[in-house]
Amino acid sequence: MNKPRQPLVKSIAQHNALNQNVKKSNPSLIFINTHINGSRLRAMIDTGATHSFITQGAISTLYHSAIPPCDRIAQLGDGQTTLKIVGEVQLFLQFNKIFTPLNVLVVKTMNTDFILGSDWCTKNAARIDYENNQVSIRSSCGRVFIPYHKSIDCLTLDVKSINVIHIPPRESYSVQAKVELSSADTVYFSPVDSIQSEKSIVISPSLLHINNYTTYLEVYNPHDYSYTLPMNTLLARVTHTPYEMHSCLLFDTFRETLSVSLQHHIFNTIELEQKPSETSNRIDKLITHIKNVQEQQQLRLILQQHMKIFDISKITQANTHIQHTINSGDSLPVSSRPYPRTIEQRRELQDEIQKMTQTNQIRPSNSLWSSPVIIHKKKDGGIRFLVDYRKLNSVTKKDCFPQPTTEDLLHRLGGHRFYTKLNLKSSKANFQVNPVKCSIAVQEIDFLSHTINEQCVKPNGDKIKAIVDLPTPKTLKEANEFLGKINWYRKFIPNFARIAAPLHKVTNKTKHHRHEFKWGPDQQQSFNEFKRLLTTYPLFLEYPDSSTPFVLTTDASNIGIGGILRQDTPNGTKINYFKSRMLDDTERKYDTIEQEALAIFWCLSELRSYIGDSDFIIETDHKPLENFHKKQI
Repeated sequence: MNKPRQPLVKSIAQHNALNQNVKKSNPSLIFINTHINGSRLRAMIDTGATHSFITQGAISTLYHSAIPPCDRIAQLGDGQTTLKIVGEVQLFLQFNKIFTPLNVLVVKTMNTDFILGSDWCTKNAARIDYENNQVSIRSSCGRVFIPYHKSIDCLTLDVKSINVIHIPPRESYSVQAKVELSSADTVYFSPVDSIQSEKSIVISPSLLHINNYTTYLEVYNPHDYSYTLPMNTLLARVTHTPYEMHSCLLFDTFRETLSVSLQHHIFNTIELEQKPSETSNRIDKLITHIKNVQEQQQLRLILQQHMKIFDISKITQANTHIQHTINSGDSLPVSSRPYPRTIEQRRELQDEIQKMTQTNQIRPSNSLWSSPVIIHKKKDGGIRFLVDYRKLNSVTKKDCFPQPTTEDLLHRLGGHRFYTKLNLKSSKANFQVNPVKCSIAVQEIDFLSHTINEQCVKPNGDKIKAIVDLPTPKTLKEANEFLGKINWYRKFIPNFARIAAPLHKVTNKTKHHRHEFKWGPDQQQSFNEFKRLLTTYPLFLEYPDSSTPFVLTTDASNIGIGGILRQDTPNGTKINYFKSRMLDDTERKYDTIEQEALAIFWCLSELRSYIGDSDFIIETDHKPLENFHKKQI
């Protein structure tokens, strides 16, 4: 059940209560006016800083002695933020005709020009008088009182996340953040625009307390999927303002910082929270087959952390600066005219282009390169947007990388207990998945027209039914279509080449003889035999057992050659592969012993990805081959 949006409301109430309890006599940041080497400069007192710091920009406006260069790094109390130290200089500070020398570290940049740290406070026995808004220091004439700097402008500091944060859907989360300030009782906090407009994460303005360079923010995720904030994400900026301004700023700014679209999204979220999330329902359907309740819940939590990729209601994009380059060498630009279309097809194409432009999947271009578009209707009624890049591909310098074959992929998947398949939705344009076509942690899966499980691989049932339902071919095209479909599963059928020989007689026609197609009794018998074999149990191949040697049984005839790869295990015989092919005209003239040897050689060549360098036994019914390997050549 989805949780109500109470954390956000509670957070606003807490911020208002904190705002009402602000005491004017206890300011968060303390600034005083100083005279340094004859020039006036505002200083911030930071008792949490072990040293005093001044920026290069501020020191350049003062008269000072030479700064010996150094290369050091100062680390703030959060353990992560660093300051680059470029040198150290001695300055003379004047307060009411009292001069105090101080060694100050010079840094490139920081949140304010000049910081008086605990080294200055200790040396001068500084005391902060919150009641009278002043600082006193020790001198030879007694204590000297320095009033707070009154009309200060706003000091703005970045607030960044310390760790990677995973925010559950429709929940608020207390995020630990770092600030380049050791401590402050009350500072005004306002979220940055990019967090709320681009990421649609809600952070309400508030008054914060900073301690040891860290603070805590209340972040709300209005989505129905988990959201991840990376480390060092800029969440907001804290501002020190006069205290009379806090009350009027807090809630008004909260209203203003939320964009209209985000407010609309939040209130829509509140209305929809009483309804089950469609994305959550999709995830639940993917894991309903898991019977163990604890394992199901663990997997649900993992998927909910990435719920965004299962939300297909809108197009999402990955923010990346990676540029893709197509190497076309010295080729001139290739431009192709659009394919002819009807008025209805043009309207569909224009609607699809407009939709993709609005979701930033494509953008207008004046490039000299252009390729035509093909609109393909999907089975579910949707549209598949295809671009014909054949002319571009012809001038593209190809990347040299071996593509795995179907057999390689099926062989790699063998012997695993659980399978997961993620089907990308419009994979050429984005990286969202189509939950309807996904399978997660299942023990049997359909892949490349095959069904795979831990023990074996077998033909996909739907594909087999489509072949069995084919009518008797009446044309050469229909015969080739049947032969092409059945050839996809030839490794499951023993003696495939022999059974298919009559079909090849009527399909292996040259261009000038294709009209001579004639379907006879031999072809019909072969056609029926294939259908019978496809519906006869068992029709599967078992994955190899690495602890058992292979047995390769080969045979040859005047029509073709073939072999069976198997393993004889204590639990029975495992059939690993059926292999066969027809002989060409030259091979049919071989002697019998040569044909039998060819069957061994060809099967070993074709099955080397299975056999590898393991031990195996060859079985043949040709007696002269038994001592063939013992003869001297």
